[in-house]
Amino acid sequence: MSTSTRRRKRGTGPFECTFEGCGKIFSRSDHMARHSLNHSVDNRFQCEWPGCTRLFTRHDVMKKHQSRHADRENRPKKANTVTPSTTSTASQTPERLTTSFSLQEIPTTKGETKKISPSSLKVQFITPEVYSQASNGALAMMQNASHNIDNSSLDTLLQSSNPPETDPKGLNTTPVANESAGDPSLGVELPASTPLSPSHLIKWLMRDPANLSPDSSGNSAHPENGAFHDYYDGHLGSSTISMLKEIFAITPEFPTANYQSDVDETLIVSMLGYIPSLQNHPDFEIPKIKYFLELYWLMYHSQYPILHRPSFSTFQVHPLLLLSMVMIGASFSKSSNSSDNFNLVAPDELADMIADPLRWLIFSCEEAKPACKSWVIQSLLILETYEITKTSRTLHERACIYNGAKIQLLRRSPILGGDPSKDVSSDPSHSNTLWRTWIESESMKRVAWMSFYVDTMNAVVYGHPVNVHAYQINLSLPCPDEFWDYDNVDRNEAPNSVVQMPLFSEALKRLLQKETVQTGIFGRKILLAGLLNLTLQAREKDSQLSILGWDSVKERWTETIGAALDNWRTQLPEGSCCITSSCVYHSDVNPSTIPGSLQPRDLRCKFPEFHAAQIFQKVTHYDYIVYAGAPKRMNVPILPEDYEIVARRVTKWANSLAGRLCVVNSYILLCEMMISPEGAAEPVNFVYEPNKDPFIYRPNVVISAVLSLWVYSFHLYGPESFFYSSKSNFRVDGEYVPAMEDACTYLRRIRNEFAQLTGKSLGSLHTMNSVSYGQTIKEFAEALPSIKNVNNLVGLLSILSRSYIRCRWETGREYGKLLGTCVRKSMGSDDTLCVDMYEN
Repeated sequence: MSTSTRRRKRGTGPFECTFEGCGKIFSRSDHMARHSLNHSVDNRFQCEWPGCTRLFTRHDVMKKHQSRHADRENRPKKANTVTPSTTSTASQTPERLTTSFSLQEIPTTKGETKKISPSSLKVQFITPEVYSQASNGALAMMQNASHNIDNSSLDTLLQSSNPPETDPKGLNTTPVANESAGDPSLGVELPASTPLSPSHLIKWLMRDPANLSPDSSGNSAHPENGAFHDYYDGHLGSSTISMLKEIFAITPEFPTANYQSDVDETLIVSMLGYIPSLQNHPDFEIPKIKYFLELYWLMYHSQYPILHRPSFSTFQVHPLLLLSMVMIGASFSKSSNSSDNFNLVAPDELADMIADPLRWLIFSCEEAKPACKSWVIQSLLILETYEITKTSRTLHERACIYNGAKIQLLRRSPILGGDPSKDVSSDPSHSNTLWRTWIESESMKRVAWMSFYVDTMNAVVYGHPVNVHAYQINLSLPCPDEFWDYDNVDRNEAPNSVVQMPLFSEALKRLLQKETVQTGIFGRKILLAGLLNLTLQAREKDSQLSILGWDSVKERWTETIGAALDNWRTQLPEGSCCITSSCVYHSDVNPSTIPGSLQPRDLRCKFPEFHAAQIFQKVTHYDYIVYAGAPKRMNVPILPEDYEIVARRVTKWANSLAGRLCVVNSYILLCEMMISPEGAAEPVNFVYEPNKDPFIYRPNVVISAVLSLWVYSFHLYGPESFFYSSKSNFRVDGEYVPAMEDACTYLRRIRNEFAQLTGKSLGSLHTMNSVSYGQTIKEFAEALPSIKNVNNLVGLLSILSRSYIRCRWETGREYGKLLGTCVRKSMGSDDTLCVDMYEN
């Protein structure tokens, strides 16, 4: 079947192009607006390659076009011979399955067409040995893509590539200059003993196998795979610094700061109109609602600045957004210094009363339909973080299920695929219009980034499937924090320079190449999530390569991404994840109102996502939670054969360098969280209380650290004692748990032994560059087997189990029960599963 017959016919619509002589009709206004750019020459980008005069309406397409010039320039002039070994290997290859596709013509690089007979083009599934002698990128992509796309997509793929010269057996005979074959997604082979280079890794991962259409100068802001594409970068983003300079040269007309948390009876009535039952709650009154909104700005916004605070007014935003802010603020009240001043009765109950109907109320709004307003995504993100990390399992699972709906709304938003510039005034004197346009643009960009961050972190700490991949995002990083929080109170504090923020893919490349990336606090979170997302993608591709038999590249990406993570850490303030300013930004807040855990004097870990990344690279959430005794995961029961499979993987992991590296990173986090730093004036022990933790993912990361540590030590060294053994003559009554060492004594001993065995302290890691940091972590890992009694974990497990069981957060209570099962196993119990883990 030809390509034309397979395409879905578009219907007519109400939007007609008004350009003289055109008359094309579109069913969607954003499609028509995008089409109209083809008639304009004002915002065209011209190819900078000498002798080329092509014009483009999109900057990224022009860049891809220029890269093709460079590729052709570097391509060898003659590379169509076959060596005797190639012919010999091919001739000895056993018969393989072939699939033929009838193509009448294929476009060449010059826009011409090459006639091909129906039987002359075949796609073959070949063995790695033959593939290593026939490494054309297009043929390799065909083989890899054939596992993921249908014949229609494969047809498109074939049309997008120059047809290779083939021998009678259908194998490509055009070698790649200075490169040999092996990686089926790159068309090159790398020595098995070396890690993937950053350039190869980016090519391998930052490609969408489901969207392989040829490059075009057409303005296609809606890629086939629904990728996030920020067309604002052509108008108000990183590529138009002059526009940003013009905006910041104008004094904005923002409301006073009081309006950011002010509430009156009219607002109360408007919120009650959506959830009438709140009227009877004792904490739903004006002074307390103001307090909850202040907590939002103090504790949530300082970490995740998705709202534009200077222009925010409670009297101008949608009541459902206000309700979401009140909800998350109420949940933070137990972490606040001044919550007792308001005589709060049941703030957690109030938060649940809002959360339960809020999702349906948002989706039922007219403004929640594509293309939705920024407040819709902002409200859904605030609600999702609450559901995932602070409430019941029912709401936790609801957030996971409906995460995809939020992603689809983003993919259909104007900024990620339409023409957002249509409302921008051409007259720069319209200062309010310019400011509103920039704020809305940056707001949508930030909610897209926040969605990516939440989606990635949920995949890491909970093992959820990821919905957004790094290759699907073509956005610049968020603007610096001082830009986002700039108001019109003092013109002397206006940003005196506009920094061009790099595109996400470019920033990742710099990290992978061990270069510095200048970004703000929110941008740091995004880049870390990007490296984690690359790990997720690489694992998925590992599975695909295993099916094809290409195991030579499996896990060779680990060292490259690991080095990039170490490089990311060195770019934190003072190279430390324990510095508050590394991930929290307070512009003009009274320090006395900031809770102790967010104060600069608190030196516990503030960027637990970094440790989560290090642990996640070495072991999966599924393996450590199943081995620890979870009876089911994602509502699927764990069968005995499932447990045995996990146990075999754990055996291999625990005896590997990866297992030891994982444990070292777990120790680092636990020491940062539970004992004072080395060299402190006096040793201090901390009791970790997840119920009061203002960092939404830190309770999960602490669990990841302690469970992975327990799995390693229990598998290799067995129980700490046998008080719970069926053969023991001792009986332990009540809540008393005999432990060889208490939690803090154990962690201090381990930390001291690392220093004695290697001559380097854990505290010295903060002063090291990325290379020294990675080498030192490996030294700690090599020294780990020499440390005695690493399985003395009953004291540590017991204190954390009690803390998590006291959580209002239901998932936290489940973790507390699981830790209790690990305690019993460490005392000789024969239990395998924590049978009551999911019982209320």
